[in-house]
Amino acid sequence: MDDFHWEDDFARSLAVFLNGEGIRSVSQDGTKITDHHFYLLFNTYWENVEYQLPDQRYGTSWIKVIDTNLNTISEHAIFEANSRVSVPSRSILVLMSS
Repeated sequence: MDDFHWEDDFARSLAVFLNGEGIRSVSQDGTKITDHHFYLLFNTYWENVEYQLPDQRYGTSWIKVIDTNLNTISEHAIFEANSRVSVPSRSILVLMSS
């Protein structure tokens, strides 16, 4: 994002990529700590917002692990890299790389 994007008062959605390989800490024995990648999708808008997922460099597929629009997640939907996902109004999705 460029600086001017942060000044827009009409932006109502945001996606954040958390790189599981980018953890700077090490374990007690000095081993590098890694984790899955996560993709967080925030929609504060009153209508659904569609996002395009990152390409395969960031994860070949993504599993929905949190959806604040649902009481529970009975089936963890899987989305392929570069696919589009609709985020319900006023909700957050958390996807984990697989």
